[in-house]
Amino acid sequence: MSVLARWMARRLWFAMLWLMRRPVIKRARRGFPLLLPKSFQQRAWESVKRQDRLARRYGLPILIGMMTLLLGSIFVTAAFMGTLKLYEQVR
Repeated sequence: MSVLARWMARRLWFAMLWLMRRPVIKRARRGFPLLLPKSFQQRAWESVKRQDRLARRYGLPILIGMMTLLLGSIFVTAAFMGTLKLYEQVR
């Protein structure tokens, strides 16, 4: 299941990075600090850069973990529903 989760996470990560490179998103990210008062603009830009560094470092591993949890949840739900269906048929 980990291989499937890793594959799904990598595809999702690629799609997110592709979207972040689109011109509309780039303009929105650059323009956001300009909406704030002058006293907050520098701190806002530093915050955006800090979040980007955090996302580059930990984003894919977190996404792999989330996909693993999602697939595990689907598997457990399917097993429970299958067991319940078998129990009802026997009963």
